[in-house]
Order: sequence, then structure tokens, then C-alpha cells
Amino acid sequence: MSDYSIKAYTPTLWLTIALGILGIHRFYVGKMGTGILYFLSAGFFGIGWIIDIFQVLTGNFTDKQGKFIRPNKNTRADRKQDSRIADKTEKVLDKQLEEDE
Repeated sequence: MSDYSIKAYTPTLWLTIALGILGIHRFYVGKMGTGILYFLSAGFFGIGWIIDIFQVLTGNFTDKQGKFIRPNKNTRADRKQDSRIADKTEKVLDKQLEEDE
């Protein structure tokens, strides 16, 4: 399993910058509780919003499952490659099981 979120980096960054004071970026990544808190407190009085901007920019912001939202790690090509690697691994394991029988 990958440590990277399926949420895209660019929309997360833009939502954080443009609407982060309202917590919209937190709703996008599935963090409903802190999204509501940000909405009601204007992004923890602006401080939490600024921290989140830096976290997204440095690739340390996570989604609800704790997976990192990072640039160039969530591309379709990367996910396809991960899928191909998983398929090859499964074939090798199946072959080994057949040989063991």
C-alpha cells in the first residue's frame, strides 16, 4: 500500500490558499471535524490556516487516512505503475505457491 493519498496535490494547495481560512481544504481531504472547527474559528484565527499552507507546500499535509498529499506522487502514471508492480508481485507469489504444491 502507498503512503500517498489519492487526493490531488494541486487542488489541495489552491483550496488551502484561497479558501483555507474557511477550512474548505480540510473538507476536501475528508477531515470534517477540523473543517468545521476552521470554519467556525476562521482557520483557528488564521494561525492554523497559515500552518496548513506551509504543510501543503512542503508535502507534509495528510488526508483523513493519514496519507501524504504530495506533488507528482498522485499522478495516474504513478498509480498505474504501482498497480503493475502489484500485479507482477502477485504473479510471482502465485507461481511460488504452484511450485510448493
